[in-house]
Amino acid sequence: MTLAWARGKGRASPKPDTDAPVWPVLAELEVYTATRRLIGWIAPEGERTSDWINKSNEVELVGAVQTGLAEPRPELQEPGAGAVRVRVPTSEIVFAVPPSLPQERHLRLHR
Repeated sequence: MTLAWARGKGRASPKPDTDAPVWPVLAELEVYTATRRLIGWIAPEGERTSDWINKSNEVELVGAVQTGLAEPRPELQEPGAGAVRVRVPTSEIVFAVPPSLPQERHLRLHR
């Protein structure tokens, strides 16, 4: 059996969206150290939070807000083009609160 394909004219390539977001998909991450709490954005790229934190010696939070441990949680705004980036050494991280996942019907476990 021989299969042959002919290259068709196909469709024209789509034009890039000028209103596309500047950032990749961002997830909110809350990081605690011995003396402070940092709340910021990460681009997890589909990885689990623990894998993302353990892949390097520091975590970079975009648009981070720093607070004391006993202070109320501030409202976090989505970062803009000139957002501040804060790097936290992973050796200083006591624990991290991963981003919340959407609880949509398609994410239920099937038994």
